[in-house]
Amino acid sequence: MNNVCCEPEGDVLPLVIIGAGAVGIEAALYARQLGYEPLLLEAGDSVAQTFRRLGSQRLYPDAAQLCTPLGLAWVPEVAHYTHFSAQRYAQAYLQPLVERSGLRVRLAHKVTQIGRRGATKPVLELNLRKKSPFKLVVTTPQGDKTLFAHTLIDATGSYSKPLPLGEGRTPAINEARMAKWIEYGVVDFEAQFERFNGRKTLLFGDCYAAFCSFKQFADLIERWHPDTRLICIKESPTEPFYQGFIDDLFCERASTYQRIQKDYHSSQLIEFKTQTQVLALDYQPTANQAWLCRVCDSAQTFDMSADFVVSNYGYQADSQLWQNLQVHQCYASGAPINYAAAMLKDVREGRVLKQAMPPSSLKNPEPNFYVIGAKSYGNTPGFYTRIGLGQIVALFQLVTQQSDLNLYGDFVAGLVQSDAPLQSTAFIKLSDAEQKYKTITEHLKEVVFQTDLNQRITYLSESWQKLTGKNPQDYLGLIWQDLLFEDSAGAGLAQCNAFMSCNLADYKEEFQVECADGQRKWVEVNAALLRDKNGTAYGTIGSMLDITPRVEVNAKLNALKERYHHMAYHDSLTGIANRQKLNEVLAHNFALFQRYQIPFSLILFDIDHFKKFNDQFGHLVGDEVLVKLAKTIAASVRNTDIFGRWGGEEFLVVVVNNPLDEGRQLAEKLRRIVASTCLVDQAKVTISAGVAMAQPNETLDQLINRADGLLYQAKTAGRDRVCT
Repeated sequence: MNNVCCEPEGDVLPLVIIGAGAVGIEAALYARQLGYEPLLLEAGDSVAQTFRRLGSQRLYPDAAQLCTPLGLAWVPEVAHYTHFSAQRYAQAYLQPLVERSGLRVRLAHKVTQIGRRGATKPVLELNLRKKSPFKLVVTTPQGDKTLFAHTLIDATGSYSKPLPLGEGRTPAINEARMAKWIEYGVVDFEAQFERFNGRKTLLFGDCYAAFCSFKQFADLIERWHPDTRLICIKESPTEPFYQGFIDDLFCERASTYQRIQKDYHSSQLIEFKTQTQVLALDYQPTANQAWLCRVCDSAQTFDMSADFVVSNYGYQADSQLWQNLQVHQCYASGAPINYAAAMLKDVREGRVLKQAMPPSSLKNPEPNFYVIGAKSYGNTPGFYTRIGLGQIVALFQLVTQQSDLNLYGDFVAGLVQSDAPLQSTAFIKLSDAEQKYKTITEHLKEVVFQTDLNQRITYLSESWQKLTGKNPQDYLGLIWQDLLFEDSAGAGLAQCNAFMSCNLADYKEEFQVECADGQRKWVEVNAALLRDKNGTAYGTIGSMLDITPRVEVNAKLNALKERYHHMAYHDSLTGIANRQKLNEVLAHNFALFQRYQIPFSLILFDIDHFKKFNDQFGHLVGDEVLVKLAKTIAASVRNTDIFGRWGGEEFLVVVVNNPLDEGRQLAEKLRRIVASTCLVDQAKVTISAGVAMAQPNETLDQLINRADGLLYQAKTAGRDRVCT
């Protein structure tokens, strides 16, 4: 066995694993089989805290992939399980596994500092890095402790930060500011039935969490009020929704879900939209429907309103190890541990680490420091898959220098990936052709870069320094998404993976980069595959063009479009819908009435003696009455009703999907609210209203005229009353 000491040397531990989750426990079992005595440090107060937090949520895939041969040797009674809930997996499998196997686990032990023993100077010699053990400062309930270890394995990583709604899992406009009102995670529709009943909900996502939310809604399909709506939305163009989960989980009601998806008209309660992305969000709790979402599909950009927004795209990593972790300087260059910095970027960008990452994979490696575990959960289903076991096999092959070592055999067949060391570019002599190419690219305005098939940068032109003020040499060997601003990098990875896996001819996207002074610039990235004479791809070549001025101009134009669109449909004084908007709503509902006989009513009302307000108290007081009345009524109508200013002191409420009697009751309610509310100090305000319901064989103009006639009748009868 090379690299790792199996027995303690004085106070130095042979192996410390940080994180007592499923991956950390399995890595400890694997190490025990090889003769090591690992110590697991867990920041929480119990093992597998992630699964305990997920409660009764069902894990995917099935139990056969969640329980390993090493684990079943200690907990054989779970071998007959067909599936696990998250909490049962923690309590019935992982907890007994730790107790029976005798693994050394220290709970409530949070690693806060990592350095090298004997690192007393900011600049260290290379031989000290190789020989000196790690020094860990660990916070415990009894105070801080110091531990020393020959080898460290980071097996932390919890699925706790929800992925945002925007394209490529970047936040949509206003999402961060309004996140506290978004429903993240699986929605328990049954427990919150009254809250969602009769309301409109937008459900974004196509992963397992989204399926769980959809399943709960579909199970209650017979109980929902006819006004209830669930609109399922995802970015991918494939249909039907959730099919993989329905087939694989053998749901008892699979036929019901499939019927709902195949025949959308079988239930007016559920609607499905594919290839739809969120661009911006707006939340106004006093509006008829609190959420307004700007979305786009393959054909157009449009707005969607709703009472609730549910984000079920999944979760990204929130690694406990790197929160507030202080890393001591330990490099010949005096730089901090670049391995830790690069891993922190990987965690933020939500990359899925599909293998144990050895020191060879990053610049300025830290010997004997390994990172394993599924670090993100998003578009792929499940919370823990066998890929973690492939990482463990790969890790201990590196640790022991035995490339054929595999204690799992066929159980992890095809999951082990090797990671060849990067070839140093410092001592490669350039050919004449390469020197010409280098000279040309360094005089271009665009930034030129090349990568290998693992997306690692092998060349970056000097134009990068001119664009960002950063040294291009610092990026050699890193993933090309490290060139991008962190909010863009996740999208860059996903889209580039699709480009390379589909073997497309070229690639074109727009991203942000961050300059040395903190300024951000927009760039257009164009890339193509590099091929040898046999047509085999061996890398990519790409360019970045600064398009910041163009993007800024487009942003200003879009802001103006948004402003003019709002002005076109909203009253400038009160902020509610104007006559133009009301006319469109009336035409839409009248068409539904004619075609499907869906009833609707009009409440047309105005302010009694409003002219006297203006004559006696002035137009400013009159405007104040209009504004406060609009706010009062807007807060009193249903979310499904449409309220706006018809003109002057006249207002209109379109009461959707309700007979005349309910429209009259709503009008009476509004009249009483206004009469009992002090809108202005100068005088009492009352309203008179006429209520009319759409009738067969009449036009829309005739309906409006009937409502207007009833309003006139209410005023001539003494005002402060409702006529139907």
